[in-house]
Amino acid sequence: MTKIGLQRRAATPPAGLGELGRPVERVIRPAKRRLRARDVIAMAPIVRTLAARDFKVKYKQSALGPLWLVFQPLALLAGFLVAFRGLADVTTGVPYTAFALVGLTVWSFFQASMTIGTASVITNMNYVRFTPCPRPAFPIAAVIASLPSFAVTAFGALLAAGVTGSLSPRAVLMPLGLVWLFVLTLVSWPSRRR
Repeated sequence: MTKIGLQRRAATPPAGLGELGRPVERVIRPAKRRLRARDVIAMAPIVRTLAARDFKVKYKQSALGPLWLVFQPLALLAGFLVAFRGLADVTTGVPYTAFALVGLTVWSFFQASMTIGTASVITNMNYVRFTPCPRPAFPIAAVIASLPSFAVTAFGALLAAGVTGSLSPRAVLMPLGLVWLFVLTLVSWPSRRR
């Protein structure tokens, strides 16, 4: 966020207006920190509402609705199996289905969060301009709205790894990977580097 300070010019006000007649000049100074943890906690109700709205809108517009959460990873997996396993004959140390699903889980979450999160401030321009709603709430809500698709794909990857016998005890570290991916996505937006 930026701090906006108001300074008075040295010009004399028109007769009869007194202090109100002086023109105001805006001086915008950059903040030392862009986002603090307590700011994120303070905007939690707004983020929760925006994330629920984004999730509902995202799947209400598709013909399949929430079934799209299951169909999209399966369609991508079928494409990967045909392209890399069938045509290119890619071999891995683990069964390719589990290998591809793990990669698709991470990539689809990152790609969806970056695409939706970057556009979220622009698509909600009326809220940003005309209400005192905090701007970081929109990209954070977009990342949170992408979490259900991540959960469905991650469950599929765990299930595929369990069925093929390649499930490692290191799978308990998956929540740490999710936190890392969430933070990586939040700090990667190009709009935050201005």
